[in-house]
Amino acid sequence: MKHFSRAQWQNFNRHSNGAEVSLMEAHLQTCQQCQALFLECIEQVELERAEALITPDFTAQTLERVKKAGRKKQPKMQPAGGRLLAYYTAAAVLTLILTGGGVLQSLSSRLIWPEFYPQIHRAISYERVFYDWPTQLREKAAGWMDEIDVYNKGR
Repeated sequence: MKHFSRAQWQNFNRHSNGAEVSLMEAHLQTCQQCQALFLECIEQVELERAEALITPDFTAQTLERVKKAGRKKQPKMQPAGGRLLAYYTAAAVLTLILTGGGVLQSLSSRLIWPEFYPQIHRAISYERVFYDWPTQLREKAAGWMDEIDVYNKGR
């Protein structure tokens, strides 16, 4: 990374124009070393010029504007307390009616498209084989034991 010299930063402060200015401004945003050098190069004349631009009551005006902005009424996002209870009650009653009438169940059965049924059945059978193998092993072993008992009794 190329750093700029004190003379370049002083020249930058006095004559802010040219192609090198945009490069120096971009460099100032990322380099703390050059930021410190740039701040050291600011002369008293420039500080006086800045003070002339900012009025003495700048802080007071800014604070007053912030206070006024804070006093403005914010729009209500929620209904009043009594109305809120009525909305929840209406939603609960509607849910009970739709559930009791089977509307929600018929909607949910239609949401699973028929072309996915084979994939769902395959997944269920895979789960049975994969997760239910101890039960299947126990049943097969019990069957083998029964066959052995039948064989031994027949002798």
